[in-house]
Amino acid sequence: MVVEQGKEHLEDLIANPRPAIFSFWHNTIFYMVYYHAYQVIRRGIPLNVLISQSKDGALLARTAQLYGSRAARGSSTRGGREAFQALLKTIKREGGSVVPPPDGPKGPVYQFQAGTVVLSQSTGAPVVPIGYACTRAWVFRSWGQFIVPKPFSKIAVGIGEPYTVPRKLADEAAFEAERQKLEDKMMAMIRKAENYLEEHYGRVDSRTNMDQAREYQRRKAEREARKHGRPVPSESN
Repeated sequence: MVVEQGKEHLEDLIANPRPAIFSFWHNTIFYMVYYHAYQVIRRGIPLNVLISQSKDGALLARTAQLYGSRAARGSSTRGGREAFQALLKTIKREGGSVVPPPDGPKGPVYQFQAGTVVLSQSTGAPVVPIGYACTRAWVFRSWGQFIVPKPFSKIAVGIGEPYTVPRKLADEAAFEAERQKLEDKMMAMIRKAENYLEEHYGRVDSRTNMDQAREYQRRKAEREARKHGRPVPSESN
């Protein structure tokens, strides 16, 4: 069973087609690809999804394409510029919509990166914040706490009002304020979905263990530093 909160925002985009930036956190991509396939793509909104060039990304890309989406392969560490240009082309030249998970593929978890802010600012396309939670889930021990709903889990999806970043911003502080605003909107959708399930079913398995996520990120940074002969972050402070 799936409960959708704020579905009127999605219905408006379907009834009045225009480019949009559908935004969900990286750790929710497993279910969100499925959700967007049936609630967005199959209802007339073509999507181009930003997916990393990693081996895991290849699997996700094939899955996205199976559901009828295109996949722009790239990330902040590899192929990012080309992928960003592909998303720009989708919006500006083709009038299509895009999906760039704003904290992927390396995190930190739930930290809205600058790329999606720039994408909205430069194209005028609104960001549609989307989050979900589920009563029963497998949560992987990684930087992003990757979430996979278990069979027969109850799912709540929160869809926020589309928000467009102003084209002209006075300075870096104004840009940071917009970035933080979008991050807050994203987290509000997660909390909205979690609160619904807590109230109606008394269980939410998909909550992220932030301490565990940060510890994973710290250890990964240490391994990378040692591998490349750089000072280990925890040892250089």
